[in-house]
Amino acid sequence: MKKLFTLLMSICLVMSGCAITDHSGAKTKKSIENKLETKKEKSIEITPMKMKAQTSKKKGKKEIVVTYKVKNLSTEKLGVVADDFFFLKDEETQFFAKGSLKNMNEVLEPNEEKLGRGYYLVDENIQKLDLYYLPVTSSEKIVWKNIQLPKIK
Repeated sequence: MKKLFTLLMSICLVMSGCAITDHSGAKTKKSIENKLETKKEKSIEITPMKMKAQTSKKKGKKEIVVTYKVKNLSTEKLGVVADDFFFLKDEETQFFAKGSLKNMNEVLEPNEEKLGRGYYLVDENIQKLDLYYLPVTSSEKIVWKNIQLPKIK
């Protein structure tokens, strides 16, 4: 009976390992929490690495914290701030980075890569939004459509 139990537990363990990886051995989106695809423009490469939701002091709002990995692809210095990113619900409803000293504010040397965060207040009942990178100093534009926002844990 003990051997049978050990055999069943081994099978369950192997099967759960198969559920996490695809055939190439890479982790599926299920195991990578809120990471969005990397996108490029002429001068920048951006990967929103992680998103988390936390409670806000403002009634009816939640705070979304996005960790960005940004890389300067140009041959000149490039400034990147959290205000370059915003969430869009529809044409009339945008959510910009809140005023916080914790927000990303970086100057990247050519080929330099850094992590930074943006803090956004959104309506607590919103579940999906579009994320835009649209800097004031450039005509570049990157969009991540229909992003599932995390829930407050």
